[in-house]
Amino acid sequence: MINTEKLKKDLVSMRYSKDQSMDTACKEIGISKPTYSRMENGNTPDALTLLKVSKWLGVNPNIYLKTENL
Repeated sequence: MINTEKLKKDLVSMRYSKDQSMDTACKEIGISKPTYSRMENGNTPDALTLLKVSKWLGVNPNIYLKTENL
C-alpha cells in the first residue's frame, strides 16, 4: 500500500520549490500530465511511475510504502 498523502505533499513541494509548471515536471519525470495530476489528487501510481517520481524527488521509493500490522 502506498502513502499517497506523503507522495502528494512531496510532489507539490518539489514542483513549487523548483518553480515549475506541471508540464515541465512531467517532462523531467517522464510521465504524462494526467498521470501526474492524478498523483497530486491523491491517486496511487503504478510501480514504474513511483520509481520515476522517486528518482525525480531524490528519495528511495520505500518511504512511500505503508506497512500494516499483521
